[in-house]
Amino acid sequence: MLLQPQQPGNLGFIARALANFGLRDWWSVRGTPWRGSDAERTGTMVRPELEALRETGSLAEALEDRSHVAGFTARSGFRRDPVPLADLPAIAAEWGEEARPALLFGPEDCGLETADCDRCTVLVRIPTPGLHSLHLVETRTQVLAF
Repeated sequence: MLLQPQQPGNLGFIARALANFGLRDWWSVRGTPWRGSDAERTGTMVRPELEALRETGSLAEALEDRSHVAGFTARSGFRRDPVPLADLPAIAAEWGEEARPALLFGPEDCGLETADCDRCTVLVRIPTPGLHSLHLVETRTQVLAF
């Protein structure tokens, strides 16, 4: 799921990433339309994944059927103690086979807001040597279910 995407072409790039991992469960929350946009060019080879994009006006609605949320952040501090990415598989294993987790990535310009972090079961940090943070695409909040 993507909250308020800024660049429609990024929807195509995300669809390509999902196709590479056999995933199709994703949402756009208050996002830019992909039909008739640059997303059709960047995601031309993965049209089925683009077609699978669900749209909603609410992050709460997008997460309502999810049991756990792993939020990705580069920031530590007050109410933020992210675990290393390498720890996520063991943590997710503790959730059990019936778990319905989601991955939550914040805006590239400022990361997850405190309210978004509060929705998370666990916060995760992806190591980025040389840069402070990892910018997946130029969007607001992104949520991918796995």
